[in-house]
Amino acid sequence: MKKHTAYILPLVSSLFFWLPVMAQEIGNARIDELQKKLADHEKDDTDKVKMLNDLAYEYNKISPYDGIRYGIQSLSLAEELHWERGVARANSGLGANYFSLSDYPNAYKYWLNALKINEELGNKTGIANHLHNIGNIYSSQKNYTKALEYYDKALKIHEATGNKQSASNTYTAIGNVYSQLKEYQKALEYQFHALALDEELHLKNNIGTDQINIGSVYNDEGNYTKATEELLQALQIKKESGDKNGLARGYNMTGKVFLYIAKYISQNPNDHAYGSFNDNLERAVDYLDSAIAIDKEIGYLDNLQKSYESLSEAHEMLNDHKEALRNYKQYVAIKDSIFSLDKHTEIFNLEKKAEIEENNRKMEKAEEEKER
Repeated sequence: MKKHTAYILPLVSSLFFWLPVMAQEIGNARIDELQKKLADHEKDDTDKVKMLNDLAYEYNKISPYDGIRYGIQSLSLAEELHWERGVARANSGLGANYFSLSDYPNAYKYWLNALKINEELGNKTGIANHLHNIGNIYSSQKNYTKALEYYDKALKIHEATGNKQSASNTYTAIGNVYSQLKEYQKALEYQFHALALDEELHLKNNIGTDQINIGSVYNDEGNYTKATEELLQALQIKKESGDKNGLARGYNMTGKVFLYIAKYISQNPNDHAYGSFNDNLERAVDYLDSAIAIDKEIGYLDNLQKSYESLSEAHEMLNDHKEALRNYKQYVAIKDSIFSLDKHTEIFNLEKKAEIEENNRKMEKAEEEKER
């Protein structure tokens, strides 16, 4: 049922106060279970590698630094056991945790390792997943042409193998790229395609992610009522699942919507559908502050710089110029760190190194064939 945002605002405030308590308990339950299993497991075998990998992935949602710690242990043991599948998954987990920290060169390095091993094993699902992951790196670096190239390769494999869950993730990623390119109808088309698959598979946390993405597109289109509806539902899901990374992004996006509503009110003072100018700005500040608190806790730099940018704008509109400047400086410092020339160069060098190694492998294979 459609509602004006003005009627939704009280619910937003109430959600803001009760949601934070619940996630910490739910988010740690799976980790506690894995920690107990690991403590009771005495052998250095493939089962232990699996547990360490599972912990690396679980910690990625709440503490990527711990995720890296377990990923390194898993990689070391898998290599010692000469278990290639375990090595591939350990590299994959390390890439995911470095990506959450916006350390794109390390994310690229580990995901590229995982891609190579999966190619050697002939694991099509693994190949497609890591083509997708490398696409995420290019998307984060705003190289959208390259990102779409990798996503397209991944999607073709997912659809050919019937892997609906992974296909949904890639539809989401493509939708996000089109949103950045301001092709909003195309973006919504891909996001709703992802949502349909996740609902079919009953993947609740993924549904929350889809709703954040859809809410983001609606916000960019200026449809604030629909944006708020999607984001409120997404925040509930993210809190229940304990996905701090997703929750931080949800808080950031919700704060951004209220900021945009305040801008709209300032330009259309006779439209009273969205409440008052100050109320919306205060809500924007509350949500952005919550996003920043989680971002700092888990080291989610990409979202952190976006939250500081919007928070600076909100304080400027509230005529709090001192806070606006302080937050803007934080935004610039983090943005410079993420998008530094050194990181671009490092990724480029890794890419070229991978191309050379691939060409050398092809030449060696051709020589072997010739000798035979």
